[in-house]
Amino acid sequence: LRRLFLSRLAPVWSLEVGVADALLEERPSIVLLPSQSEAKEVQIGCVAIPLALGGSDVAERCAPFAYTSVHARVLQALASAIRNDEPALLVGDTGTGKTSVVQHIGQLLGKEVLVYNFNEQSESTELIGGFRPVDTLMQLASELVASFTLAFEQSFSRRKNAKLLEKIRADLVGRRWASLLQAVGGVIEKTLKSLGDPSAQASKGVKATQLSVEWERVRELHSRAASVQALGSAPKFEFREGLLVQALRSGAWVVLDEINLAPGDLLQRIQGLVERSPGMHLALPESGDEQVLPHAEFRLFACMNPPRLPPPPDSPVQESKEQATSSEVAGTVSRAGASAGKKELPPGIRGRFTEIFVDEVHTADDLDRVVRSYLERDLPKPPVDAVVGFYRNAIGLCRQSSLLDGAGRVSYFSLRNLTRALRFALRLARRPLHTTPAKQALAQGLAVGFATTLDSASAKIVEDLIQDALGVSPTSRPTTSSSTASAGASTSTAAVQIDKEKGWVNVEGYWIKSGPQAIDVDSAHKDFVITKSVRRNLQNIARMLSGGRFPVLLEGPTSAGKTSLVKFLAHLT
Repeated sequence: LRRLFLSRLAPVWSLEVGVADALLEERPSIVLLPSQSEAKEVQIGCVAIPLALGGSDVAERCAPFAYTSVHARVLQALASAIRNDEPALLVGDTGTGKTSVVQHIGQLLGKEVLVYNFNEQSESTELIGGFRPVDTLMQLASELVASFTLAFEQSFSRRKNAKLLEKIRADLVGRRWASLLQAVGGVIEKTLKSLGDPSAQASKGVKATQLSVEWERVRELHSRAASVQALGSAPKFEFREGLLVQALRSGAWVVLDEINLAPGDLLQRIQGLVERSPGMHLALPESGDEQVLPHAEFRLFACMNPPRLPPPPDSPVQESKEQATSSEVAGTVSRAGASAGKKELPPGIRGRFTEIFVDEVHTADDLDRVVRSYLERDLPKPPVDAVVGFYRNAIGLCRQSSLLDGAGRVSYFSLRNLTRALRFALRLARRPLHTTPAKQALAQGLAVGFATTLDSASAKIVEDLIQDALGVSPTSRPTTSSSTASAGASTSTAAVQIDKEKGWVNVEGYWIKSGPQAIDVDSAHKDFVITKSVRRNLQNIARMLSGGRFPVLLEGPTSAGKTSLVKFLAHLT
């Protein structure tokens, strides 16, 4: 539709016939340019935006990001919206990089980007703010101890009075207010009496006057804390500003993710910020009808998944109407899985945004850029073509509804699966001890990103695809060192090897960093039975843990053993 629309507009603007294709397929360049002053600016396509952090290294603050043709065009559109102070709405399927592209341009320009994810239960108190209980006495006592410690260290030896300072800190943590106030009060009176002595003032001069001011402030805090403590701990509520209000004041950028899931009353409250008219503000009736005016650098972005998706961009041309109908149904099922249940954004809100559609990355050239951006710096001669080929084959199987997840639903893969798999592979390849060879690390990463959510038959199909692409099976683990202590060689127990010297445990062929507690393999197996399906689940979780601190979600029916697996692995490691 975009191609047809541009081709109809081209003659109106006296442009050449092929201009529509050129505009839709161009890849705007992103360059750092020195300006006339010392500050720099970023040229994104035809748009130039000044950097917020002039002297900082852009490469250090930017995470790996592939400038595909899709994301480069989105970056150019975002840059234009930012320069013209327009709120931007990014619309696209799950995993196409909507939030990531906003975070990247923020990193590029040196801006703070805050992300808020809406859901059906979102409330205005989370985003805008609300009244929350405040422990006034704890706040005053903490401020008192901090001021007291600072003044004390300027007046006396910290080393000689370490026990006193430790007692005061312990009283604060233990909320022993009477003991804390008595100890601090005694020191305050003695110190002020000493500083008021004429001989002390003569010897210390100006320093005595400065110290007196500091200790007077400590005495004032002590007096306030004592008054509050005498009145008792009556509950007190204060208005605490939410993420959006804080960003309005500081000039940070805010991304409202899944904005179409936001409740209607919350959308009404932020509607004024989207209009961007003169005198625009956010009303805070909870804070005495205050009107918060946005900072000049504040920008608002939103992201959403469309309830209905266009057909895949690279879907093949059908030979007959019947084939087209069946393919359209299958494609709709496979692509709608990630966006099912989403609702429409009200037109009154949606029309106030500058809307940018984020396409799926599907061309071989763009996917090549994504894979290279992750692997080229760390792996010598990475098998880029093999990884891209595997990804395109896996996506094709999803669109044919050939892959099912563990719950029997049609599976859905996106660029998010690919980048997660590549990050996992890099963690294995960079590990300082028990490093995994590059191809084996990639095979394990692709298995984590694509196979672990599937049922056993679909997982076998994906594992075969990985082996065909890389020549390495993700189910084969490298042999372990013979110098480690081993246990559990039978079919009814887990294979475990312990490297006590280096602090690692090998569970079912996957090395996991061990914890501080002693490991008793026999005790762990006492109330745990290893079956064929349990072993496969154990291997999947052990593989995930071998890559470091990645969040793991276990999904399955009640009493399938999800919690027991985690406890068992905890005992083994």
